[in-house]
Amino acid sequence: LGLCCSLVPTVYHAKSKSKMFSSDLLTIAVVYTAAFGPIVPLIIQWLFFPQKRWVIPVYLFGVAICAVGWEIWWTFGLIDGDSVNERRSSELLKTFLPQEYNWLINSMGDGTVTLIGILILRLRRKEPLGQFSLTDAIILAIWFNFQDILVSTLVYEGQLLAGKLSLAPFAPIHATWNPVATIGEFEIPIELPWIFMSFIWYPIALIIYQHFKQQSSSDDERDHNHHRTWLSGTPSTYVRIVDTAL
Repeated sequence: LGLCCSLVPTVYHAKSKSKMFSSDLLTIAVVYTAAFGPIVPLIIQWLFFPQKRWVIPVYLFGVAICAVGWEIWWTFGLIDGDSVNERRSSELLKTFLPQEYNWLINSMGDGTVTLIGILILRLRRKEPLGQFSLTDAIILAIWFNFQDILVSTLVYEGQLLAGKLSLAPFAPIHATWNPVATIGEFEIPIELPWIFMSFIWYPIALIIYQHFKQQSSSDDERDHNHHRTWLSGTPSTYVRIVDTAL
């Protein structure tokens, strides 16, 4: 009986460790899928669908603004904060999500979030960024903050609550003011970055979209005019061109 009782904590610890290991593997799979999943579709779109090339600069803008806005700062704990390795207790996460690249991988995943936002708007209209819409802005704000809650509670559970997050441009008071909302048995950190993103990303994405659409229209018009000029030429003109070439 005494032997059995002494084995209970060991078995419990093994099960707990196994559960943590599975959770870490799931986290790694989700993070890498979110980061690299869109790459091949984006390349295909750039090569074969010229009218949709605006998606790539919009995506890259999302990656860049998230990296500069908070991911770099939180990864390295640049201002009055702990680095991601100090906040992580899992050696598996430290190995497969190394601190040196953590900010980039997370930023690419954030870029994927913005792409999903575009797809959601695409359900409402053919051109999701054709013009400013307050309804679209509200939909994006809901999506950005909803996914943030999911990521905080299911993917990076405990990582954002442990230690101290650095100050960042999109989290100017996060290191000292780190509120937590408790829903049932979940503790959800209330994060400022995606609240900022709700107001910043959308209008700039509209500008990028309009720029590429205008450029595409100019290219199409130039090609059309060139084709029409060629067809309007007289036979003698073609003869002179051939003679010159010979």
